[in-house]
Amino acid sequence: MGEYVLVNGRPGRITTDDGTGNPYKVTFDNGEVSGWLDPRDVTQDATRATKLWLFLLFRFRRLLGEAQVTAENAAAAKAKVAAAEAAAKDVTQAAAPKPTGRFRMGDYVMVNGRRGKIASDNRTSNPYKVTFDNGEVSGWLYPHDVTRDVTRAADAARAAWAARAEAVRLQKEARRAAEAVRYLTERYRSDDGMGGARWPLCSQWQLVVWARQGLLFLVSFFMDFVLWFSPYEAHRTARYVFAALAIAVLGGFWSLQARRQPYTMRQQHWLEAFLYAVDILAIVGACVYGALTHDGAVQDGPMRLALELGLGALLGASMLVAVLVVGVDIARERQLIRKALIDGIGIQLIDEPIVAAIRDGAVRLIDIDWLLDSRSDGQLPRVTKVVARLASNEPTSVLTRRLATHCGTSSICITVEAASAASVTSPPPSPPPSPPEVAALAEVQLENWSSLGHVTPKSTVVVTFHLSTFEEAATLTAADLRHKAETVRDRLAQLPELERVEIVTGKPFLPHCQNMPPEAFLPPVRAADLYERRRRGVKVVSYCWRISGMPDPDGFTLEKIRGSLQVMKRGDGDLGLFVDFACIPQLFAWPSWYAPEAIIGRLGAEARQGPPTVLKFERERVATEDEAQVGVDELVSLCEGKEWELASIADFKSLGLSKHVSVLFHGRYHNGAYRFDEGASAEGYVRFRTADDAKAARQDPKLTRMCGGKEPKLMGEHVFENELKFKRAYSVMGSLYASATGTCVLQLTDPPGKLGHDVVPSELVSERTGTVFVVQDESLKDKSLEELQKLLGNSVLACEKKGSTGVVVRVLGERAARAVRSLNERGYPLQTSAATRFIARITCYARSLRRKDRVVYPMYNLRPYGSRGWPTFEASAASIVLAHLKKLKRLPKKALTDKQKQLLDCGPKLINIDVIDAPRVMEVVAQSPGRLLRECKKLLLSKRIFFNGNGDRKDLVQLLLDFEDSIAVEVDQKRAKHLKLTTEDLVRARRSREQRHTVNEELMPTQHVSVPTRTIHVVSVELERPGSGKIRI
Repeated sequence: MGEYVLVNGRPGRITTDDGTGNPYKVTFDNGEVSGWLDPRDVTQDATRATKLWLFLLFRFRRLLGEAQVTAENAAAAKAKVAAAEAAAKDVTQAAAPKPTGRFRMGDYVMVNGRRGKIASDNRTSNPYKVTFDNGEVSGWLYPHDVTRDVTRAADAARAAWAARAEAVRLQKEARRAAEAVRYLTERYRSDDGMGGARWPLCSQWQLVVWARQGLLFLVSFFMDFVLWFSPYEAHRTARYVFAALAIAVLGGFWSLQARRQPYTMRQQHWLEAFLYAVDILAIVGACVYGALTHDGAVQDGPMRLALELGLGALLGASMLVAVLVVGVDIARERQLIRKALIDGIGIQLIDEPIVAAIRDGAVRLIDIDWLLDSRSDGQLPRVTKVVARLASNEPTSVLTRRLATHCGTSSICITVEAASAASVTSPPPSPPPSPPEVAALAEVQLENWSSLGHVTPKSTVVVTFHLSTFEEAATLTAADLRHKAETVRDRLAQLPELERVEIVTGKPFLPHCQNMPPEAFLPPVRAADLYERRRRGVKVVSYCWRISGMPDPDGFTLEKIRGSLQVMKRGDGDLGLFVDFACIPQLFAWPSWYAPEAIIGRLGAEARQGPPTVLKFERERVATEDEAQVGVDELVSLCEGKEWELASIADFKSLGLSKHVSVLFHGRYHNGAYRFDEGASAEGYVRFRTADDAKAARQDPKLTRMCGGKEPKLMGEHVFENELKFKRAYSVMGSLYASATGTCVLQLTDPPGKLGHDVVPSELVSERTGTVFVVQDESLKDKSLEELQKLLGNSVLACEKKGSTGVVVRVLGERAARAVRSLNERGYPLQTSAATRFIARITCYARSLRRKDRVVYPMYNLRPYGSRGWPTFEASAASIVLAHLKKLKRLPKKALTDKQKQLLDCGPKLINIDVIDAPRVMEVVAQSPGRLLRECKKLLLSKRIFFNGNGDRKDLVQLLLDFEDSIAVEVDQKRAKHLKLTTEDLVRARRSREQRHTVNEELMPTQHVSVPTRTIHVVSVELERPGSGKIRI
């Protein structure tokens, strides 16, 4: 059914087959249906298949031609761009004023409005002769007759930009054409090997494969045609003739393949040769079988059985060998990757970017000797509270707001409770709910808070200002916290109803990197040397952040870290400690939940943002680096036209930019190096020489239109540097946990405090003073407390803005606190209808809260270690290294290399520090490293893992993909030796070609670079990746 046939020369298609003697009905091309036809009346229509085959050959050949032409046009345009940029650079340098003030030979000048070039200078009173653009030469001219041509440089720059725009268009066409044939050509090697290109081209070997299949099809077709019209006696001879033709076709193409060797991998040549031999043997065996059995007429006999078994064994063996070759190749590939990770490639890819980031100061290491010394107690901030007893009859919400305004703090940091209740020991946390209650958390029936109204205070209340937990100091240093506490205490002393006030301090904690004491860090050079010793002298901590922006609100995390380090130190020399929050500059240098516009006004803080000379802008996304460069050229052209002077971003050494860079656009950090990335956000940065130029550029309407109507954001240099340092450190942070020799991971899985029981800070979760929730809903960010109480209920005691995304609220009641404590890994953040029901149960105001764009979660995060994103990634990275080490331990010592012996002798890789003063070395369950990596990616993409930020999941998975891609590229470059990709001559040819590609160019990721003349260039390098065509770096 459906087969194309011929009936008396008329083409048609079989539409009916009833299985009788004349079973067929045919529908012809004109729609007419035939009657019932005998099989002898119908012949197979081979012309359609032949036409299709010829069409495919023609179409593929045309695609190849288009790809070649467009590639040549793009290459010519790229060369034209390079020439235009060089000319623009020469013109700019020639037009620049000289220190002597005199014109020099070759300078471009204007004479009475005519453009020309200084051709003679005899240094007399009228020294100059000028050759004009039309070739005419002037007479002798006085200096006042000649003026410098300042417009030629702009014209040359515009010509270079126009050439680049044309090159981008041609490169788009070349990319589309190349993509159309990529899947057909990427298996084959290039054509410019030793001796030059020869026909048939290796990159077009797919045409040869199709030609072989087409010839075999024609042999089969003509054999059927001859057998159909020839007498039966001639059938055997015809079969032998066409079998010989098929063998000749196969042998000819086998010989052609042996001479040209089109495949990149040598194993594929061997496999193809084996399959050619099997095809020829199968045809010969079939001929022998037909001759000895008289075309199957002999029904018995051992000869027939032996031949059938032999043919079946031959076909089965060919399939088995092909499967074995592929399987062995995959096994060798995995072995190569595993060896590469343990040996040089792993050290190069994992450790070198980290060492560079540490040496530049993007990643800092804490000096463990300083941390364990008593002097650190006086330099680290401590948990700080101001506790006061007041006589007041005001409602709690009113009192809280009045005290916040009077003392210059946020209202969310204040808790109020009756003096009699505060003197009673707090009850133990509520027991965890039963499993059905956990599963139906969003449906928990909370009591009706609207009936409570405001908390009725006693005559004397205890008011506590939790300054450190809510980052009330301008900078969270020990001195600023003390100063803030003293300021609050002094202002409270002015109140007539005050009975007593005191400052209470608790355990020390680690603030974020910007607020760490300078003495806490090892000098960058010393820290890099410590890491390079490869003795796991750098301890990295894997733990849970309990509050976004304040991972350790009560100091228990630091207490456990210190206790474990005291046991592990034992005179091992210098040791460094990495804690992400304290060792990487954070993007939020201010309290993360404040409204940005209210920070300086509320806290009265010094603006330490640095000179505002950087603009952060956003444009349309682009697909290629050259398209991004066109956008950069437009921006630079605007700046030059407005005479805004640009400055080099590379002056910030911690950013790892090795050239003069004035503009960064559409890029991201990959393993510590900034490069263009098609999938990155379309954000960019431009740095100006002065703050006035930056301010003028921000207000320029043309720049705003260039950015799609979005006004660029003005940034201080310190804020800009911290943002890019964070991104650079973020790109290498995963490698800190995956380093085989540089780091030891300290794993803190249980919440701080008593093992197995989390001591929740009462200022965050409490039945008496309220529980703090984050409500992400932009419609609520401008609401006052009274409006929120009308909307959410009277149980809301205080509120503050949280940036530009929503509000932070304190909700009173036992049910709210129990709901937070009952949350398991599926409990929050609650989104859409679940969030609505959850906050509605707390506030009993469900009707107005039914919004699908609302997210509600507690500010204090009680989620377990195993259900968080970063801890899962960190533990998986360390476990992969442990899996490699476990495999090495099974090998005999004689089989180990020096690097592998060093791996086994440099101490434990993963240590659990849940119990203070009792660290425990961890081992991994026997699994392959590849399986652990796959499980890690699967977990990170699943809904079982929770991330604090919406973009963290994507960023973390991208880190894994970057690492895998880097390993693949490095391993591919080693495959010529390990997998014998091609002949040695071809390997040498490829090396010479790569050297030609990289001559006079620095091998570095693409950046948008400016030389001191403020001309923007792009450096790009193309390398040949074996088996995968060209890759762009």
